[in-house]
Amino acid sequence: MRDAGIAQLGREIARMRRTKEPLIVAIVDIDSYRTVNGVHGHRAEAGDRMLVDLAVTLRTSLRSYDLIIRYGDDTFICAITGMDMSGAAKWLERVETALPQHPEHGAVSVGFAELQPGDSTDDLVARAAAALDRERRHRSDQTVGGTWKCGNLVVDELACSTTRAGSPVFLTATEFSILVLLARNHTHVVPKRQLFNRVGGYGNDYRLLEVHISSLRRKLEVYGPRVIFTIRGTGYVLHRPALRTGLGVLTVELAAFASTLSLPSNRTAFIPQAERAMGRFGTAVGNVG
Repeated sequence: MRDAGIAQLGREIARMRRTKEPLIVAIVDIDSYRTVNGVHGHRAEAGDRMLVDLAVTLRTSLRSYDLIIRYGDDTFICAITGMDMSGAAKWLERVETALPQHPEHGAVSVGFAELQPGDSTDDLVARAAAALDRERRHRSDQTVGGTWKCGNLVVDELACSTTRAGSPVFLTATEFSILVLLARNHTHVVPKRQLFNRVGGYGNDYRLLEVHISSLRRKLEVYGPRVIFTIRGTGYVLHRPALRTGLGVLTVELAAFASTLSLPSNRTAFIPQAERAMGRFGTAVGNVG
C-alpha cells in the first residue's frame, strides 16, 4: 500500500510539472503514538483511535483530490497541490486545531517540502523527512518544565498549556514552540533565524514565520494588549523593553538640557539639543513593532 501511494505521488509530481503548479509534501507524525502504545500495548485501542482521528482530520482538511498516504505506523504523507509554504502553515494550523483536544492525542510534528525543479519523488520526501527531524530536534533541544509569566500571560512548558487573564489559549504545536522559545529568552530579543528554524523554513524567506507570529498574536490579544513585539531587522521579544529604553533615552536627554531652560545664555543651544533628544527617542520607539 505504501509503495502504491509513493507511485501515485510520483505521478502527481509529474502532473504538477506539466501544469507548473506548486506542490507541497507534508510528512505528518503523531508525537505521542509510541508512548501511548508503550503504555497500553502495541496497536492498542488508544493508539488506533489516534490514527483514525488524524486520518479523518487530514482528509476533511484537504480537497478530495489531494493525496494522503499511510507512510509508517504513525506517519502520513500529504501531497497538496496549488499551495506554497505560507498556505501550508495555515493548513497545519487548521489540522492541529481540528484534532480532538484529549491528553492521549498529544500533538503532531510536520515536515514540509516544496517541489523544486529537478526533484525526484525520493528527493521531495527526503527533504520533508529532514524538515520533520529538525522540528523534533528543536522541540527537544532544551529541558522542558519551566513556567513563565509576562503580565497576565502564563506559559507552562511542562503542561503544554498557555493561559492569559486566567483563560486558556489554544495554540498549535508550532505556535506553542515559538512562544516557549520567546518565554525562555524573555530578557532579550530572539533572532528571526532561531525562530525560523522552529517552523522548518528554508533559506531567508521569513514569510512562514510571520504567518505563525501573526496567528499567535491574534490568539493572545483576545485577552489583552500585545506582548510579542517585532524588533525590526533583528527578531522578536516577549515584552516591550525597547519602549522603556526609548523613554529612558528621552528622560536622560531631557535631564541633560532641562537645567539650561532658566539660563538665557544657553537659549541658542536649547533647540538643537531638544531635536537630538527627540530624534533618539523617535528612533527607539520606531524600532518597535
